Amino acid sequence: MRWYRGRRGEKGFREADYARLLGAAHRQLGGPIVLIWDNLIAHWDVLMRRLIDSRPWSAVF
Repeated sequence: MRWYRGRRGEKGFREADYARLLGAAHRQLGGPIVLIWDNLIAHWDVLMRRLIDSRPWSAVF
């Protein structure tokens, strides 16, 4: 199994990081992905909503 690693020296994920992580997980698992996220603002901003909406194999709760 390959692990996802973010950028060196930076804390936290950005939208592009989440997009790559979700894409990699989807390819490895070969099926739908359900995310359970807290109320962190990065999880609920417009860019993240577009990211989730553009991937019919993902759902967020």
